[in-house]
Amino acid sequence: MRSILLFLFLIISCSTSSTNNEPLGVQLSDLSVGKAKPKIKDGSYGPEYTSRGIDSSEDQKEPVLALVLGPGLNRTLGHAYFLKSLLRNSINIRIISGTGMGAVIASYFASGKSPEKIEWLFYNFLNEVKGKRAFSPQWKSALEDKLLRDFTNIGIQELDITLVIPVFNKINFKIENLKRGSLHSALKAQFRFYHSKMKESLSTPLQWIVYNGKSLRGLGADIVIGVDVLADKIELQVEDGFLYGHYGKMIGKIKKERKDLDLLFALPFADVPLDSEKNLPKNIQLMRKVSEEMVASIKDYIVDWKRRNAKVR
Repeated sequence: MRSILLFLFLIISCSTSSTNNEPLGVQLSDLSVGKAKPKIKDGSYGPEYTSRGIDSSEDQKEPVLALVLGPGLNRTLGHAYFLKSLLRNSINIRIISGTGMGAVIASYFASGKSPEKIEWLFYNFLNEVKGKRAFSPQWKSALEDKLLRDFTNIGIQELDITLVIPVFNKINFKIENLKRGSLHSALKAQFRFYHSKMKESLSTPLQWIVYNGKSLRGLGADIVIGVDVLADKIELQVEDGFLYGHYGKMIGKIKKERKDLDLLFALPFADVPLDSEKNLPKNIQLMRKVSEEMVASIKDYIVDWKRRNAKVR
């Protein structure tokens, strides 16, 4: 009788040990040291166990990416193709900003518009302003009708991605990075040049800055990426001495501000006039190759950031 009881006890002990140590479908050898956490997959009927080492949680931390789209009137269409490459490669932008027309494209992207939709809207605007002097009353009217009107009654804080719009505040005479308030008003200010007698309190920040890398780091960005379409070359279809001087100064600002950016990419649009669609199709074809190279650089930088971040921790 005693031998029978001992035999039953051994059977129960082995069964309990197996149940406790080897979940269904998972061998102990498959799990690294540390606690395996269940992860529910869409369409599955149970948890999929993921192995994690003791220190691997630090390695898995993803950096917060911030993207700043520079100005350049018609050339900024290239930003839409760059955004397309980012999405295609699953690079997640958490914070986005921009100045001039770059702020308009950043706002569309933050509001959930696809790069393809942004491209269509932009071409619609270009057709409307063909032959018009940039920043003229007729040009601004078309800008409002074809682009800015889409942002009426929308708050900067309401969008899908964190959006930061820099403006120059005439009252306190400094750049403010707006994270709340009327998006429509902030975008209209991007195309309003400051002068001492102007009635409006907000104007374009482009007379003082192009990129706002420092402020984005203050918002928690780990990596700040800038995109430039000016590329040291200014060309206008409609001659305008003021705009030549204005954008020429911006090129100088970009060279100084690049130190505040982790990565700065120049898109291949240098031979596209700022106020014309001339040569746009050719340069858009170049974007396919160039954007993939830029994406590869971003991926490499993220890997390097993770490595450095793991060492610090």
